[in-house]
Amino acid sequence: IIGQFSGGVAHDFNNLLTVMRGNLGMIKLADGPLTAEVSESLGEIENAVGRAAKLTHQLLTFGRKNWVNKEDIDLGKACLQFASMTRRMIGETVNFVLDVPPDVIPVRADSSMIEQVLFNLCLNARDAMPDGGRLVLRLRTTDIEPVEAERMQMARPGRFAWISVTDTGTGISKENMRRLFEPFFTTKDVGKGTGLGLASVYGIVQQHAGWITVDSEVGRGTTFNVYLPLLESLAEPGWRKAPESEAAHSRHTILLVEDEASVRLMTNRMLIALGYEVLVANDGKDATLLWRSNRERIDLLLSDMVMPGGLSGADITREFVSEKPELKVILMTGYSAEFAGGDGGRPPGVRLL
Repeated sequence: IIGQFSGGVAHDFNNLLTVMRGNLGMIKLADGPLTAEVSESLGEIENAVGRAAKLTHQLLTFGRKNWVNKEDIDLGKACLQFASMTRRMIGETVNFVLDVPPDVIPVRADSSMIEQVLFNLCLNARDAMPDGGRLVLRLRTTDIEPVEAERMQMARPGRFAWISVTDTGTGISKENMRRLFEPFFTTKDVGKGTGLGLASVYGIVQQHAGWITVDSEVGRGTTFNVYLPLLESLAEPGWRKAPESEAAHSRHTILLVEDEASVRLMTNRMLIALGYEVLVANDGKDATLLWRSNRERIDLLLSDMVMPGGLSGADITREFVSEKPELKVILMTGYSAEFAGGDGGRPPGVRLL
């Protein structure tokens, strides 16, 4: 029940963030220079929206409604990229040490989720050292023997990638250790912690068929150990370069279907600014009426996936494509793909945004 509730909250929150982020982008694209003060203020708003988006991501992860986009990645490279972006966040009072071997450490994982794990663990480590200290992010491979696996909760024998995050901070009491991964449990002051950071870390590691352990002593620091299944080798990247966009956007007509008024208005404005002709519908029934009178000139259906009125984005897609097979379709959702119906909820070949 809590998972369904948090997933619903995240969906509505995503709609608000879409409007904020989209209009920020439109302001940046507007003609005329912005003053330094306005540019700085816009940057602060954008940073706040980014932090809010991370919170939504945590809610979806906790609610087990987050789509996991796994691919074969080099965990060492992921740690290096994370460290290059994170040193400023850690602060000058903390000595941040990155210990990553030069060898490729292949795992099958969602890179954005792995980044979230590293972010939450390093942020917690920094907060545990208010007067400064030492934070070590270490990556290794390890063989877990059967005897060792029996001593570790949720562990199993085999070869694993091993990430450890160690700090020299305040440590964790035995009482708090028992509740460490409990959703909404936090020892931070009001307004400084949601209690979702470690809960989302725990959920992500489980979704990747791994486990996490903690070693801590009050006054002597803490070490979080994350174990992820190791691949034998790193496969070729499973992506292809996107084709170059066509310059003559004005030749293309988009049927936009979105029931949320603020998202609909923002998306319409953005598409017009990019040079497209846009037909706008509030729901599936409105879209069907527009389709019947404009079928020949509509090149793309851009539709919300979950809508009121009995017709979903997938429903109108099937109807329109059956009448015009060359029609291009992009479905959108504020939910995760799984929560909105997953692959089974949309026709083959249709992209989901």
